[in-house]
Amino acid sequence: MIKNYLKIAWRNLWKRKTHSLICIIGLSLGLTSCLLIATVVLNELSYDRNWSKSNRIYRLITTDKNFNTKTAYAPVPIAPEFKQDFPELENYCRMVSQEGAFKFNKTGETSITYLNAEETVWDLLNFKVLNGNPSVYKEGYPNLIITQKLKEQFFPNTDPVGQVIKSVSNYETAKNYLITGVIETLPTNSFFQSEAIVVEKLNSGNNVLNPRGASTWTQQFFLLRHDASPTQVAKQLNTWFYQKMKGTSWNLEFSLQPLQEVYLKSGAITSQKTKGNLMHLQVLSGIAILLLLIACINYVNLTTARIDVRAKETGVRKILGADRKVLFVQYLCESVLFFFISFCASLVLYLFLLPIVESFIGHPLSMNLLNHAPSVYTSVIALFLLSVITGIYPAILLSKPDPHVTVSKGHEVKRRNVVFQKTLVILQFAITSGVLIASLTVHEQMNYLFGKDLGYEAENLVRLDYTEYGSKAAFFKNELLRIPEVEQVSISRWYLPENGGTGSMEMEDPMNSNNKVKVWFINGDKDLSKTLRLHLVQGRNLDDPSLGGPSNTSENDTVANPIANPILITQSTAKRFGIAELNKPNKHLDAIPVGIVKDFHNQSLRSPMLPTVISLSKDAHSGYLLMRLSSGASTRVINKVKAAYQEFYPNNSFNLSWVKDGLEKEFRAEAKLQTFIQVFGGIIILLSCLGLFGLIMYMVQHRVKEISVRKVLGASVTQILVLLSKEAILLIILAVLVAVPVVWYGLDQWLRGYVYRIDLSGKVFVIGSLIIVCIAMITMSFLTLKAALEKPSQNLRTE
Repeated sequence: MIKNYLKIAWRNLWKRKTHSLICIIGLSLGLTSCLLIATVVLNELSYDRNWSKSNRIYRLITTDKNFNTKTAYAPVPIAPEFKQDFPELENYCRMVSQEGAFKFNKTGETSITYLNAEETVWDLLNFKVLNGNPSVYKEGYPNLIITQKLKEQFFPNTDPVGQVIKSVSNYETAKNYLITGVIETLPTNSFFQSEAIVVEKLNSGNNVLNPRGASTWTQQFFLLRHDASPTQVAKQLNTWFYQKMKGTSWNLEFSLQPLQEVYLKSGAITSQKTKGNLMHLQVLSGIAILLLLIACINYVNLTTARIDVRAKETGVRKILGADRKVLFVQYLCESVLFFFISFCASLVLYLFLLPIVESFIGHPLSMNLLNHAPSVYTSVIALFLLSVITGIYPAILLSKPDPHVTVSKGHEVKRRNVVFQKTLVILQFAITSGVLIASLTVHEQMNYLFGKDLGYEAENLVRLDYTEYGSKAAFFKNELLRIPEVEQVSISRWYLPENGGTGSMEMEDPMNSNNKVKVWFINGDKDLSKTLRLHLVQGRNLDDPSLGGPSNTSENDTVANPIANPILITQSTAKRFGIAELNKPNKHLDAIPVGIVKDFHNQSLRSPMLPTVISLSKDAHSGYLLMRLSSGASTRVINKVKAAYQEFYPNNSFNLSWVKDGLEKEFRAEAKLQTFIQVFGGIIILLSCLGLFGLIMYMVQHRVKEISVRKVLGASVTQILVLLSKEAILLIILAVLVAVPVVWYGLDQWLRGYVYRIDLSGKVFVIGSLIIVCIAMITMSFLTLKAALEKPSQNLRTE
């Protein structure tokens, strides 16, 4: 029976090729988009679920209650001491991802990302070992476990286990590492994205909390017992910590973050580089649902628009003895067939587009329809349910007409469906206009962030990684300045643009003695402000010879009263601390402000501006080197800088980066989301226009004789165009009016997540609405104009 239904469905599909093609194209685009987005979303949600104990692993989070800031780092001794007192903690591991350079062969060093961990890492994470016995620590050198990827790259035909390699460092003596094993390359859907693991034994002094002394902080992971409650363990940890640190001024609160949430729910932890964005996934999921919804609306609208044609078929079949239930199942089979053919077409598109999506997001997707069988099964089941649900309404409508109605009141059957059709059109274009307006707003916000005045010139500014320059620092700077394209050079301890400064300090707020204010301190040489091109508003720069000191004066010059601790402050700092007069000691900053510069964004644009102080390092022998290059500087200039660096520091690793790239990287996720919205928003518009095209086509076909009669009676082409278009245009305008308040609210909530944001204006909404109306008019114009220009005699010759 089902076979017979499918045969009939295939014949009907083949008989009405235009209708079938429009439906299949719409469904194929919707299903392809949905599959691609679902693949991206499921990969993001699958992070760190591959570890066998992932449901019992938690990361220790520290909250500074003075400033309500969170970090994934905590004092190193916490884990070992806490484990001694509380059996709920089965084990722990202190580990952090780092970047470093190693000499795997004689050709030079290779920079990799590695996981620096202690021996207990094997108790928490079940790495698949391919060679060696790395879980047993080998004394002598720090143990290095490489991934299969590195093994194939550097040791394709040899066994690397047992070999000793050297590290390359710009700030410490090179160390030897013993390769003790090879593990399977880590999946891309893991927070611990590394190419190797370095296992080191920590000093026993790092296992004891000292209330009176400073402690190193690092990332710590807890493995709880099966019956332990993370909330209860965190409560015990906080109580235990303050008993240990009684009498200190620490104001910290600890919490436990599940490992499976580390990637997606760490937005407040600025130090974490590898992280996703749950809101972005919600936006993408919403787009996928809307795409599928519009594709299904298209199918329902286009199918029910032909009810007066199919009604005669239904009537004849009922006269011949067909039951309504039989007809219902037959029409439902048509829906299933349409979706099945569309799904097959979408799979072809999916396979073609998947590598493009992977290239765009920057890494392969571990879970997809090619390698994850559950995804295939789920997709097929979801497709069947979707085809049945979507086909129910058309099947009910098409199987309903009685034989006498199809003969005498065929058009009445159609009118009963008009309200529902109009509702679907309104919903469809409300979604379309909403997505378009959202896309325009996201575009404006991104342009605002990327074009915002930072207070310093990031263009043509490059940074060399941290280096111990030693006594050769001044000579190296002079050597760089001899390169014609190098305009300014400065050494500072500021890791621009990732950090806000060399360090920060909590101070009493002069405006409110009950509060504290965080102040950033940037330590650099006298050329820092000029290299950054900060705008001096008042006073002197730190390179002014009148300040005195060996860095500002030559051997033959002397200054009568050199200033001991000169600093530059920003305008907002001067206002906050009430500094109206320069060259006088300030008790709050414990220094002498000699100049005021225009406010600049020393932190990410995700953070608000804070008081900032630039202090003078008179013997800057280590730090990050900033260079201001002339406009249009080429690779040749970089090679000159590299040659000079390797001449002075032949054993160091040369790592140079553009500051502008670092700033753009900060909002790279938003930029990718913007592209996703634009691409899939375009598909939504295309689907809506495709559905509108089909509806207008059927409407024109049904009103051909009416149009001809009106033309015979004297109607002009313009009147005919207005007649055919006005109803659809009114529906689209109504759809826009429905969408605007919903979209306004959603965009307002989204923009609240940015410290620096645009103001929502009616201009974007008006432009978006006009674009939608114009696109709809262009879509309709081809068919309506063709109908209005046809000769009445051709359509009325049989009357």
